[in-house]
Order: sequence, then C-alpha cells, then structure tokens
Amino acid sequence: MTSLLEAPDRTPRQRPVELWNMTATERAEAMLAGQLSWDQCWEWARHRPGEVPLLNGEFWFIAIKTPEACE
Repeated sequence: MTSLLEAPDRTPRQRPVELWNMTATERAEAMLAGQLSWDQCWEWARHRPGEVPLLNGEFWFIAIKTPEACE
C-alpha cells in the first residue's frame, strides 16, 4: 500500500490521467485507503473541491495528519 507521502510507481504524467479516469467515489475510496499520492489529492482538491471528503470542515487528506484527528 502506498502512503500519501510516498511516490507511487507511476510517472507524474500518468498520475493525473489515472485520477480522472476514476469516478468521484473511486477517488474517495482510493484516498481513504492511502492509494493516492499527496500530489493527486491536491490535484483533485484544486479541480473538484466539492468531491473531496471533509473531516471537521477541512479536506480529509490534510485534516487526518493533524493531532485533532487522532482524538
């Protein structure tokens, strides 16, 4: 499994194509499973912010890294 901070085994050009070939639900599931890179999460948030799951009003992929999310 790939963490958000590790680079997957794909070229930077392939990552956006793979991201946009997914449905919104598939993107959310991949993000929650740690299968999207940090760059992919930001790409998604920039282009379709309304699709990205939130945690306490913040994008999930950012909020989950905060101490408050551990509580």
